[in-house]
Amino acid sequence: MAAALMRGTAVVALATLMMVLSSSTSMSPILMAAAHEEEASSTATPTQPSAGGAKPSVLTTANLREMAPEAYDQYMKLAPEAKAHASAKLDRLRLPAHDGQSLKFAHTGEMYIVDKFPVPEPVSQDEAHERGRRFISDRPPTAYDANGLPIYHSRPGMRNTIVLDFDGHVVTDSESAWGAFDALPFDPSNDGITFSAYEQSLIALIWARVAEDYAPFLVDVTTEPVTVQNRTILHMLITSATQRSGNPMPESDGGGVAFVDIFDSDNTVYYSPALVFYDHLDDGHNAYVADAGSHEIGHNLGLGHDGYFDQEYSDGFAGSTTENSWGPIMGAPYDRAISQWSNGQYSGATNIQDDVAIITDQFGSVADEAGDTAATAAQVTVNTSQAAVAGDSVGFTASGVIATRTDADWWAVVLDANGGIIVTAVPWYASQDNPGNNLDIKLTLYDTDGTTVLASSNPSGTSTAQIDRGALPAGTYFLAVEGAGDPAVFTSDYGSIGQYELDGIIANAADAAAITSTVATTTPVTFACTPDGYEPNNDATKATPLTLAQGSGNASLTYSTEVGGTVCRGDVDFFTLDVCAGGVLNVSVLFTHSVGDIDAALFSGHSLDAIDFAASANDQEDLSFANPYATNLSVSVSVFGYDGAVAPYTLRVLLDCNATANGASGNCMPDAFEPNDDLSAATELDIVGGMSGVISASVCSRDVDAYSVDVCAHGTITASILFDGSQADLDMVLLDASGDTVDTSESTGDRERVQTTDTTGVASVHYVVVYPYSPLDVGAYQLRVDVACPGDNTTMMSCANDLDEPNDTPDTATSVTTVGGVANFNATLCGGSDSDVDVYAVDMCAGAGGRGSVLVKVRFDMYDQQSGSLIDVTGGSNSNATVNVTLIDGGRRATGSMLTPNVVYILYDSPSVGERVYVSVSGAGSAVTGNTTITYSMQVVLNCSATCGADDYEYNDTPETAAPIPVGVTSISAHVCGPVNERDAMDDQDFYLLPACGTGLITVKVLFDHDTAGDLDIVLFSPNGDVAASSDSTTDNERVRVYADAATDGGGGRYMLLVHGYDLSVGARVPYTINLELLCSGLGGSTTTAATTTTTTKATSAAAAATPALAVVNSAVGGGVLAMMTAVVAFHMGIVV
Repeated sequence: MAAALMRGTAVVALATLMMVLSSSTSMSPILMAAAHEEEASSTATPTQPSAGGAKPSVLTTANLREMAPEAYDQYMKLAPEAKAHASAKLDRLRLPAHDGQSLKFAHTGEMYIVDKFPVPEPVSQDEAHERGRRFISDRPPTAYDANGLPIYHSRPGMRNTIVLDFDGHVVTDSESAWGAFDALPFDPSNDGITFSAYEQSLIALIWARVAEDYAPFLVDVTTEPVTVQNRTILHMLITSATQRSGNPMPESDGGGVAFVDIFDSDNTVYYSPALVFYDHLDDGHNAYVADAGSHEIGHNLGLGHDGYFDQEYSDGFAGSTTENSWGPIMGAPYDRAISQWSNGQYSGATNIQDDVAIITDQFGSVADEAGDTAATAAQVTVNTSQAAVAGDSVGFTASGVIATRTDADWWAVVLDANGGIIVTAVPWYASQDNPGNNLDIKLTLYDTDGTTVLASSNPSGTSTAQIDRGALPAGTYFLAVEGAGDPAVFTSDYGSIGQYELDGIIANAADAAAITSTVATTTPVTFACTPDGYEPNNDATKATPLTLAQGSGNASLTYSTEVGGTVCRGDVDFFTLDVCAGGVLNVSVLFTHSVGDIDAALFSGHSLDAIDFAASANDQEDLSFANPYATNLSVSVSVFGYDGAVAPYTLRVLLDCNATANGASGNCMPDAFEPNDDLSAATELDIVGGMSGVISASVCSRDVDAYSVDVCAHGTITASILFDGSQADLDMVLLDASGDTVDTSESTGDRERVQTTDTTGVASVHYVVVYPYSPLDVGAYQLRVDVACPGDNTTMMSCANDLDEPNDTPDTATSVTTVGGVANFNATLCGGSDSDVDVYAVDMCAGAGGRGSVLVKVRFDMYDQQSGSLIDVTGGSNSNATVNVTLIDGGRRATGSMLTPNVVYILYDSPSVGERVYVSVSGAGSAVTGNTTITYSMQVVLNCSATCGADDYEYNDTPETAAPIPVGVTSISAHVCGPVNERDAMDDQDFYLLPACGTGLITVKVLFDHDTAGDLDIVLFSPNGDVAASSDSTTDNERVRVYADAATDGGGGRYMLLVHGYDLSVGARVPYTINLELLCSGLGGSTTTAATTTTTTKATSAAAAATPALAVVNSAVGGGVLAMMTAVVAFHMGIVV
């Protein structure tokens, strides 16, 4: 079957699965690092073990508030269209969570990162000149401009270009998202626009370093000023943090700033240039400016930061020499000898973005100048002028670029007579200060057969490789150049790409005889310390088993051991042991911090996830773990030096199994489908009659359950789980045959649902994955999977009931459990003869001691049961197909209102406390007359304002329920309530409809006591739904003023005011007074001028009576404004429309 054939393509297994699951800040990210290494190891290249307990979670809309409070505040103030753009891009890019510290949003919703690089003091590199590092950075420029700016090009004529702009730049407010500025030129000499010899030398080095970073890609790095920028030109401005006027440059409190992922887009020019402030980088230190420049361009290409554990920027690792320290370009690699693109294969990595793949996807990769085999080898260039006399030794050269970690450049060297080969392979080096190369070279000499290795050189401590080999018969020999890692610092060859040069001699027999006995073919790897007796135990697969001694007497169920070891530079020591069911493990690592700083981590053998991590500045690191399983669990302890530290240590282990003897034998037994923790081991589900039936399973701590399902061409797969949300928060993801995400469900309720319809027309396998939001969560669940195939009556979903059935009456109603006042879940309705009704019970604010409200929002999709195709409910014969939502509260009834054609909601104010209400959901119109299946997501939000109470204008928390201010009322008083508790995502916010102004001046003042009560902000929306003005100061009052123009503002419609709190404390109550001044023609439909008032009395009773109490009062808003403000509702209520 086709699906079975495609199953093999999805064995990206653990790597793909965990990269998908990383969107949760608490979800097993170490699994991703381990999987990444597993994937990399298939290329037969060494990898750095993931030694620490870093948690490479990603930044998403869902965790933005937690990970990036400042950015979240900006995000919440965006206009609806901008907010939607920001949300989509943020979720697509999957930037590291720590990037939230630097993330900001422009008013358009585009995101940018302000880099406050931790720049060190420059390190003297006197030794650098002894290495004779030349050949590229000393290349003269092609020209100088009138001010002495040297013009360089790395790849002239390329479509893709990176412009390093040194001569200043002026833009107007409309030309750039940064706004207007007049940037000064690069001027460390402080002598004006003319470039001094010193500045020219700095520019040469900066250009050369950036050119090295981007050498493997099809892009021209140039210093030639851009005349007309286009979408494939990235503009990097290197300037002062202060403008010519003395004003600061945009976001100039850091070292650089850049918009994210803008290359080759319609708005590349508008979101340019990237900015690097040289006077914040040691006044133009060439290496620092270049590092910052390559970093900012990386942001332009969509790259996030490479961090280290809880640090946003990794500064890499110290070297055993001045030539092999290492740092990631998207971190802070200042003064490191080698800087490289990264994919997170280092200890403590926070980012697993594949930098090289992302850049290659946009720029392309350079062509291979030499083949990867002997058969495709290129010829070295022989210095024929030296070969005037037959038999003389002659020199040869070659140069190229290693473009990827799998690239190897083969060069053919012809010996016309017996002799030898002397050759040195040198990567690009900067001619001053730290080397700055990306490539660490491995050089291999092959015999004439192209397979036999005669010599190989990959010395530790230097990036240069050298081979001297004599006594070679005449023939064609082959030199292979490739990237490598350095086992003394960082073993991965992932980012070891870049420029190199070969410089060699074809020696005659006499010269060859002289070399053979004096020059070694390789330099052995040396350590700064003597490895301990447990080596090699540098990764979990080679972990040293620990033997624990059993205690006696009352301690007979206690086990312990103590071992001594040594961490050498770049070393990681792994030890393994089994923890009894329900047992408690305590591990201590003792050492002398002043000798070397050692850190430690504890990994679960069940999932390779990090259980605990210790990285203090003390002489002891402590780890602990309580086994939640009903079976023994294998764990691994890793011990490693911080920043290349070398130190002896003592490892003490104590295991207490008394808890097991007392009956605490763990609270989770793996279910019958284990092991199914990755896609390659997924449990295959049989779909009979279009459904799998209900499967009972469970997830234990750090568990992932994967299921595979064959889906027919154009078929629709729906999977849902039901569980006890008070016990564990479970989530789901649906993957296609390639392992790519097609749907996710990550609510805080007690059910999840995912769905997709095949659009390829080819039968294929899909994967349903269930996992805990928190790695320690343990819980049982029920899973059901349905597959609907077009035209197949045997798989027609006549009634694919959800897991809540039967819940068709109040007596069988499904009880809704809220967490932090919020519940989200998914369900299904069936139309036709089996018309379905779903009833839910909601307990209103019991014990709150005040009024409560409930928001119910239902978003639905409708499918034809026969074809499985989505039904368009926006027009045509199905325009009356919808969903009825009704809330029943004793004798009171509230009916849902249409927000969009497929979103219905109710906002209901309960008159009493602790009352149970019922919400029913059913099909309406053609949804009940045809063979339809309705899938819907439901959100319930409780607002129990016990300590605050509702004012006279509540509930006006959405644009649809905005309180209208009548003509003639110029002042009203109300209050904003803070969150009910720490998890309440629904802060109080008040919307007001201002009187129609026509054309004129609108001034709104909101008066409050900032220091005593709390901070309020305001936003004024135009009748078109756009943000007309906003005010978010930190003073007592906020004020906005706009000019209303009936010709452009939706025909003179009504402006809308939003008053909301900023970072209010739980239970806060912030009173405020709105003073309204309208100087308008056509006020309220007539020519009126309203005077300013400063009274603080309540509005008239007529205004209070006009406040909607239940659902939307369409007449208060007007159909046109309601339609325009739909997206605003989604924005302010957190509703995904």
